[in-house]
Amino acid sequence: MLFRFGAGSIKVSFGVISKIRCSNCNNIRPWELIRVSKHITMMSVPIPTETMNLVICPVCNYGAKLDDTEFEKYKKIAEGYAETWNIRGLELIKQGKNKSALENFEKAIELEPQNAESWFNKGNAIDDTGKHEDAIESYNRAIALQPFFPQAWYNKVSLSKA
Repeated sequence: MLFRFGAGSIKVSFGVISKIRCSNCNNIRPWELIRVSKHITMMSVPIPTETMNLVICPVCNYGAKLDDTEFEKYKKIAEGYAETWNIRGLELIKQGKNKSALENFEKAIELEPQNAESWFNKGNAIDDTGKHEDAIESYNRAIALQPFFPQAWYNKVSLSKA
């Protein structure tokens, strides 16, 4: 009889929390709130072994474990940052859930209207739905906020030629 075994982990991001100086790399950027689920597989069936709630430095991945109460508290804090909604939207785009991703980018824009990245991401989500004129409008907003934004310029020009 042949048995197949394996191991792996799944990382889910819940956004960012306030800026913290990393004692490992001295970076000052918003730290990421994540949940890592480790599992083994037997006959291609995942069997959970451990779940960890972490807050990590986005540069060096140094971090700390959080208990469930702390994790829930930080999740509420993370929802106040535009970057959190951008991260969630990008994850949803990877899953092919463009409508939900678009809602996340709109929430990011609501929290921080001057964030060019949010407008760019919104443009990408709209473009995937086929509404090219609306996507160009979002790219224009991104470019107005950040004139040197090569990806936004490229996407805008590509859609204008189509």
